[in-house]
Amino acid sequence: METRSSGSVSKSLAVFFKDIKSELRTRYAINAILMFAVVTVFAVSWAVGGAGLSPILQASLLWIVIYFSSLSGLSQSFVKEEESRTAIALKLYCPAE
Repeated sequence: METRSSGSVSKSLAVFFKDIKSELRTRYAINAILMFAVVTVFAVSWAVGGAGLSPILQASLLWIVIYFSSLSGLSQSFVKEEESRTAIALKLYCPAE
C-alpha cells in the first residue's frame, strides 16, 4: 500500500524527470545557466583580484553565483509552462498537501 507522502514524492519525481527530458531536448535554459555562471565566476574573480579570501567568503560568493544562475533558468522554465498551459495540469496532478 502506498502512503500519501510517497505517492506525492513519486508524482513529483515524474514531473521533475519530464521537465529534465524536455529541457535536454531544447538545451536553451541549460546553456543560459552555464553561460551566466561562467561569466559571473570570471567577473567575481576579476573583482576580487589576487586577494586571498577566507573559505567562508569564497563559499558565500559561490552560493550567490549558483543562486542567480538558477534564477535565470527558472524564469525560462516558468514562461514555457505558462505558454503551453501545463501549469494547471501540473497543479492538478500533484496537489499541495
